[in-house]
Amino acid sequence: MTVYVGALNNRHQAAASVKLGHHTSVFKLNLFLMLAAMIVIMVYVFTSNLMVARRYALNLRKSELNQLNARLAAENQYGGRGEDLRALLSFAQNYGLVEAKDIDSILEKDGFAILP
Repeated sequence: MTVYVGALNNRHQAAASVKLGHHTSVFKLNLFLMLAAMIVIMVYVFTSNLMVARRYALNLRKSELNQLNARLAAENQYGGRGEDLRALLSFAQNYGLVEAKDIDSILEKDGFAILP
């Protein structure tokens, strides 16, 4: 912002320089606030996108597992069991699933979980 001040006296020149300094500090504050708001919005959009992508990948894996379980149940009725067990085993190994051993039940009476 350009301020033109005539050479009437020193008091008017000092007042004009104070006004100019005041406007530049407000401009700097507004610029800083706008930059901070843009950074916060960008972080929000990035993290939202990341969370949605992870949820989509998890749902995709769950649907694959459900399809394998459904095929296994369907073939279990007809007796063709070995092929789907191999497919289920390879799926579990590919995604790092862990086999549960020696588990009777995690539920106690009335449907409450047992504390370790």
